[in-house]
Amino acid sequence: MAGTSGSGRSKSEKEKTKMRERQMRAITTKIFHGLRKHGGYRLFPSGDINEVLRHITTEAGWLVEPDNTTYCPPNVTHLPLFSVFPFLCFPTFSHKRPLQWQQRH
Repeated sequence: MAGTSGSGRSKSEKEKTKMRERQMRAITTKIFHGLRKHGGYRLFPSGDINEVLRHITTEAGWLVEPDNTTYCPPNVTHLPLFSVFPFLCFPTFSHKRPLQWQQRH
């Protein structure tokens, strides 16, 4: 095949994939910068991104399965105020969860 390498993908497909990965890293960097600056989290640059996201979603009241399947628990309320962001949910129960990493006070 013309224009393909041993992996079967064309050069333009590889470039698009590289660009998407670069954009995802840039977005992740901005999210973590905001968490450090506005959320007071001390996140290490070499930390596992998936582990950080797991802790953040758990702290926000979401359930995270061992296979990383993430969903709102059944006993949460979706507030109409946030109807623009339907993926946000807020727990209706109140209990103290330990923080999964240090948080600045």
